[in-house]
Amino acid sequence: MNSIPQLADWHLLSDKVQQPVSNDAELAALTQYAPIIISDDEPTMARLYEMILKRKGFRSVTVPDAREALAFCRRQPVSLVISDMMKPFMNGLEFLRELRTDPLSQAIPFLMVTATPRPEIEREFFELGGNGYVVKPMQLELLMQVIYRLLQLQMIPA
Repeated sequence: MNSIPQLADWHLLSDKVQQPVSNDAELAALTQYAPIIISDDEPTMARLYEMILKRKGFRSVTVPDAREALAFCRRQPVSLVISDMMKPFMNGLEFLRELRTDPLSQAIPFLMVTATPRPEIEREFFELGGNGYVVKPMQLELLMQVIYRLLQLQMIPA
C-alpha cells in the first residue's frame, strides 16, 4: 500500500541510492516545490517546527486541522507530513488512515509526533503505513535526523 519505506527499512535502501542526498540545498529545493505540512493544533509546537525547518531552508505550511491538511495533501504535492497524534476532529491515526486510502496522497511520508506514547498506537501507526514516530519531549537533533531521512526517501530513484 505505501511505497515510501519505514525508517526501519532505511538501511536496506543504501545500495539503491546512486548519489546520496545529504545536501541541504537539494532537500530545500524539494520543499519549495512540495512543502512540508505541519499539522499540530498546538500553536507553540507548530511555530517551533516552522522555525526549525525555516532555519534549514525548508518550506513548510502549517495546517492545524487534520481535515484541512488532508485536503491540502490531495490538492498539491507535499514532501512530508508532520502530525501530532492528539487533535480535535481527526487524530493523527485517522489522518494517516485517510491519507493512505487516496492514490493522490498515499505515498507522502508521514511523521507522527506524540506526547502520549502507547505501544498499541505505535504498532497501528506503522501498520497503517506511517514512516516515523517521535515521542515528545524530543531532542531537536533526533527530530531533524528523522525529517532528513524521510525527505531523502523522496529523492530515491524509482
